[in-house]
Amino acid sequence: MIIANINYQASCFGDYSKIVYNNENVIKVLRSFDDLNLVPTNIVESRPNLELNQRLSFASLDGLFGISIFSERIDIRRTSNKRNGFDEEEIDLLSKELIDCLIRIRDIFSDGILAPYRLVWFVSYVIFEMTEEEKKSSGIDFLRPLSSIGKIDWMICRFVMVPERMSG
Repeated sequence: MIIANINYQASCFGDYSKIVYNNENVIKVLRSFDDLNLVPTNIVESRPNLELNQRLSFASLDGLFGISIFSERIDIRRTSNKRNGFDEEEIDLLSKELIDCLIRIRDIFSDGILAPYRLVWFVSYVIFEMTEEEKKSSGIDFLRPLSSIGKIDWMICRFVMVPERMSG
């Protein structure tokens, strides 16, 4: 069985409704993240009152890094393009990088937002070559907590099962 940690995401929750989609805000983010060569992408957020809003979203050209700014959440994500996912050394760097990106977003829009009230860390795993016995007996026991992240309200580990025909 191969367990690959392929995606890390830091999200913070708060009132970000004042960060609206417009040219000025797009340019602010692109300038602040010019080292990452981001491209604006189009996302639409559906609100509970059935209102649809265009929100800020950015992705790297290779698709391995992204930023999404919703009305109540900001997501910063990094995906690995290696079959085995991220190495141990990369995980410490990732946590610092993703938190740094959240701080950069806060600094860009410091006039329009309050401090977040929750930070969440998502880790997505892909499991390759898992036998039927391993499927029956496995749980989340094999996952180790990330000690380098700091205080987090909760952690979610998502699992994606890959069909055998795609695992090679």
